[in-house]
Formats: sequence, structure tokens, C-alpha cells
Amino acid sequence: MNRPTHPARRAVLGAVAVSLAALAAPTLPTAQAAVAAGPQFTAATLNLGDATDADLASNITALSRDRGVSILGLQEAGDRADLLARVRDRAGMASWRWCRPDDPGAPSVPIMYDSDIWSLETACGGFLAVESRYLGPDGAGPDESKPKFVTAFVLHHRASGRNVRVLNTHFIPSARRNDLSDAEKQRRVDHVKDHVAALVDRIGRPATHPMPVVLMGDLNGPGSWPLLQPLKDIDLVGWSTEPTHDNGESLDHVVRRNLGQVSRAYVGTASDHKAVVNRLEF
Repeated sequence: MNRPTHPARRAVLGAVAVSLAALAAPTLPTAQAAVAAGPQFTAATLNLGDATDADLASNITALSRDRGVSILGLQEAGDRADLLARVRDRAGMASWRWCRPDDPGAPSVPIMYDSDIWSLETACGGFLAVESRYLGPDGAGPDESKPKFVTAFVLHHRASGRNVRVLNTHFIPSARRNDLSDAEKQRRVDHVKDHVAALVDRIGRPATHPMPVVLMGDLNGPGSWPLLQPLKDIDLVGWSTEPTHDNGESLDHVVRRNLGQVSRAYVGTASDHKAVVNRLEF
């Protein structure tokens, strides 16, 4: 058997050395594995409906305890101050608080937050009323006679030092009904357009407002509803796709911008709405 020439021997030894070096070197993680997961938190939305305060207090406490919810947007809470106090003070709810401006309509869409996890970065002046164009076929109706509200402020995540713009709202009902007169339906549609425009203005475009955003609420329409397109145009994603109401429609949403979604769940409650619970990541 012929011995390899000197250049051939050098090539063989070089290959062996490379192989040994590869074995000795630590395995490098893939690009995906190398990206560390960011801090996480859970936000949820719930329309209280006609459920009793006692049932709702139990359900909301369970949401916090079982699902780790630390930001909660409630709708139809205008006359439920006792409920909010009961929820805040219950064991397992840490030190929940809410933003309560002096405007009498403000408590209808409060944002509760766990103040062990979050601090309020802005004052409670982030409250916005969207005047209703719809007054009903025979004058003002019980719901449409009042403006629709948006509660909006910035929360500071204590552990990570990051800020999130948080909004909670409730859209006018029945704008998609087909049994309305053309004029009546158009008034409701116009109100939804005003409401969406107010949200777009408050949230801002991603290029000029890079802070992460969470928008919660009962929007009385599915994510595929064309009137919601301006919200998608400012990069709000994560629209609910499963039924959230007893009527089988997807009405309740927790959407986000500049945040990742870890999981989403639809949780049955004492209300006729399911709570939409989203685990999010910076």
C-alpha cells in the first residue's frame, strides 16, 4: 500500500483536526433558539352583561387566579362600582385598581390592573367620549342616548421597565342588523366609523408611536367586519375568531401591536359573553 505524499498527509491531518475541533466546540443554538423570550403578561376583556355582581366577582377573581390576568377591560360596568370594589379587595386579586375619571360615564369601560405588576404611567386623563349619532327610531334609546367611551392610558410593567398603551371600549350594538331602515342603519354605521377613527387617532401610526398597544373591548362585530379595517391598517392584530357571545358571534377582542401572542383562550363566565384571555409577550 502506497503511503500518501506529504501534501496528501497534510490534508488528511487537517480534516481530522477540523473534526476534533467541531466535537470539542459547544453546539451553537439555532437562530430561533438564540432569541430569548421576552417578559409576558395576560390581558383579558369581559362584557359584564346582566350577570349578578356576586357571580361576576367570583368569575373575575378566578380569571386572575387561574389565568394570571393582570390587565382587565370591563364593559357595561357603569353602575357596578360595588362590584369593582369587591373584585379589587378579594383575596388573590393582589392590589387591583382602576382609572376612574370624574366623568359619570367613565366607569362604563374601566381598565383594572394588578398594581403589584403594573404602575400607572399616565394620569387618568386618558378618557375619550365618542358622541353617538344614533338616537333610535323613537328618540334616544337606553344605550344609544349616552356617548360611547374609550378609556386609555399607559401602564408601566414594573419587572421589565417597559410601557404599554392600554385601551378599553364598547362599540354601539346592532350596526350590522339587516332589519333596520336604511337611514337608521347608516346612523349606526356612521357612529362606528367615528368610534374607529377616534381609536386610530388615540393609538397613532406605528411609525410615530412605537410603544406596544393592547386594545380590549366589545366591538359588536367580528374581526372580518370591514368597518374595523382602519384598526388593522395601523397594525393591530390578533382578532378573535371564535364565538364570544351566546348568539354565536365573535364580538369581543383583545388585539395588540408590537407584542407577541403566546396563547389565547375563550373562558365561559356568568355573563352572556365569554372572556377573551390573551397571554402576550414583549
